[in-house]
Amino acid sequence: MAVTSFPEFTQTRINLDFVRGFSSVPFLTETSDEPTEGTSLRTEALVRLISNLQEAAFGKLMQTMDWVEYDGVYVDGGATDGVDFAAVAAATGLPIWQGCGGRFAGEAGGMMILEEMGLRGMVCDLGQSGIKISWAGRRWSFARDQEILWERAGGEAIPIKGEQRRALRKFLGEAIRTATDEAGAGWPEGIVCALPSALDKWGQPLGSSYIGMTNDTQLVPDALEIAGWRDGQIFLLNDAELTAISALQDDRIHDSLMVLVVTLGFAIGTASLDLVKQSLAQ
Repeated sequence: MAVTSFPEFTQTRINLDFVRGFSSVPFLTETSDEPTEGTSLRTEALVRLISNLQEAAFGKLMQTMDWVEYDGVYVDGGATDGVDFAAVAAATGLPIWQGCGGRFAGEAGGMMILEEMGLRGMVCDLGQSGIKISWAGRRWSFARDQEILWERAGGEAIPIKGEQRRALRKFLGEAIRTATDEAGAGWPEGIVCALPSALDKWGQPLGSSYIGMTNDTQLVPDALEIAGWRDGQIFLLNDAELTAISALQDDRIHDSLMVLVVTLGFAIGTASLDLVKQSLAQ
């Protein structure tokens, strides 16, 4: 009698006291306002975001006497072209540090997590415009096909959500399988996967531009099964949280207490990096 073996995956939400990710927000391209002459839309979007968060921090102080003040901003991602970092610094009064990871802003953070776990593994960043994978010293990018993976409008019918969930699993699984095959380095022992969504403490996604992502806890295990993995450890984070962990390797931030981490891509993602709590955790 044939015995069927099922994949065995252990999925863990990485919760760190000193890193807290926020929901990503649209890149403000929907605004009808023209950028100020001599500046780019991305520059003005970044200034507005930081200024709004500074105002929110002050409002929180007035209400609860709890003060969360950023003393620096770390910016990375695949859409930093055209940002005038000097202008952002002048407008916000904060030091602005540009990371060097680009589209692979989370790679260093993912590798740091895998090293801490003692695992030989892959870093996979599922962005809203595509997938970035780092494994065995190589990198891959896979673009999202908007004709197959539609952008969420809200209120989609249940059959559409199911169809889109299956399409996203196939996209992610085939990308992971391609990277694994082309690297020729065997199977990774684990995978750090960043999702373009806020995650609750159990790892449930709270939604993104992908239809059906909300509460889809089986996305990564199912994708790994499609990829042909038989077992492995899965570590989930929000994409801005993973970039915040990458930022820990940048010496420029180490004299700060609280850093705002911003990822610029399809959308703007944000995370708080509390270096006081981080130093206490070491």
